[in-house]
Amino acid sequence: MSSLGFGDSVPASDDLRDDIHYLEAKIILRPEPLSSFDSLQQFGKLIQHAAKDLGIGCSEPKKKSIHPEMREVMFFDTTDFRLYKNAFILRKRVQLQEGFAKNDPEIVCKYRHPSQTSAASIDMRPRLDGDYKIKFKEETLPVHDPVLGIRTLYSHNCQFGMKDFPIEEGLALSRLCSVIPPLRSLEGRGDDSLLLVNKTIVEETLLPLGHLHFSETVRAKCNIAVWRSRGQTQPLIGEFAYQVKFKKSSEMDAQARKKSDLFFAALLTRLRDHLALGTTKTAVVYRSQGAQVEGQE
Repeated sequence: MSSLGFGDSVPASDDLRDDIHYLEAKIILRPEPLSSFDSLQQFGKLIQHAAKDLGIGCSEPKKKSIHPEMREVMFFDTTDFRLYKNAFILRKRVQLQEGFAKNDPEIVCKYRHPSQTSAASIDMRPRLDGDYKIKFKEETLPVHDPVLGIRTLYSHNCQFGMKDFPIEEGLALSRLCSVIPPLRSLEGRGDDSLLLVNKTIVEETLLPLGHLHFSETVRAKCNIAVWRSRGQTQPLIGEFAYQVKFKKSSEMDAQARKKSDLFFAALLTRLRDHLALGTTKTAVVYRSQGAQVEGQE
């Protein structure tokens, strides 16, 4: 089994590259068992039991009464899925409160690759006057057969608000390239209009599950999410995820990494009947209309 370590690290001194500040583990789940608020809560108890068996601390969310968070998720790409096929993902996410947008929709453009060096070499800083965030994550997922262990993807993300650069259907790829220059290599290969992928708007229900304590200083926020297609409310996919955020990779000490590895492996065994192997949430949306499209997923 591979490690939740930091692989072929990239020198942080290179100002065109970003150091990893997030370690995220994801387990993709069949959505059918995640059909109610009660089922999400029951899944949370399963996670707590698994953590307790391994001597890992687990704290519940701070709020006494926890309600699922509701979000809309949309992906945009060319008709030939040029972004996705070249390891880029363009996503808009709207957080809802009482049926309305809670704040400015979030735009994320990310480059995902199995090589940390390749992911770090892409300068994802947007050319915008407004605020933005750069997030460089190491993501851990199961391989197609969980017995064989885990695989790692590196996700180099830029995030900004819709007010600073709106993403809607019909936007020309060239306009997006003016903000995200690494996409320029994809121009001029066909229809450059960006469209809603497979005309699918995802309804995401996400339940916070508190924190896992891998050490006194290393805590991972965890949650369970289920995606459905809006309108048909057709279940698409589920996901359990936990994430550690740190200022520098040295904060993720060896013992905490080892505990995270053991916990991830134990979950793959316990959740064997719940697993949806060989896919991600994004891949499910891209393939929802029968498209045989492959990305760095």
